Amino acid sequence: MSQSLLIHVSITPESRSVRPGEKVEFAISVANNGPEAQAQSLELTGLPDAWYHLTYDTKERAAPGETRAGSLTITVPMNVNGGTYDFDVSVLSGSTESSAAASIQVASVLQAVPSFDEEEAAAAAAPVPAVETPPAPSATPAAATRPAVTLEAGLASN
Repeated sequence: MSQSLLIHVSITPESRSVRPGEKVEFAISVANNGPEAQAQSLELTGLPDAWYHLTYDTKERAAPGETRAGSLTITVPMNVNGGTYDFDVSVLSGSTESSAAASIQVASVLQAVPSFDEEEAAAAAAPVPAVETPPAPSATPAAATRPAVTLEAGLASN
């Protein structure tokens, strides 16, 4: 990373974690520390062109003391190996150049894929249905619900 006294570039944050197939955003700030208005352009190195989109207004000249904002969107393809990917953003103004370094940490495919499939995940997240409890049995013994029977016996005599 090299910074000129006349122009300063920074990237926030300096590092982001991402999974394959996801997007991450970075803010870019460019300050014109020189005494004259500057025409500026930005350039990114270290990542394939298809991975990123850099937004910065290069049509207007930056006034002395002016700080301008830009953005960087990185979309990591699904088929990328996990690891750290370093890149630099450079601002150019005439023969003056400044650059700032940043990186993305891409999770490996094993880290990015859960250990269960989408159906299992949906089932695990589904609410548990309420279970109806049958009524408790009566505390009255079964014999108490039968009609009473009276037995009468006579004594026999000889």
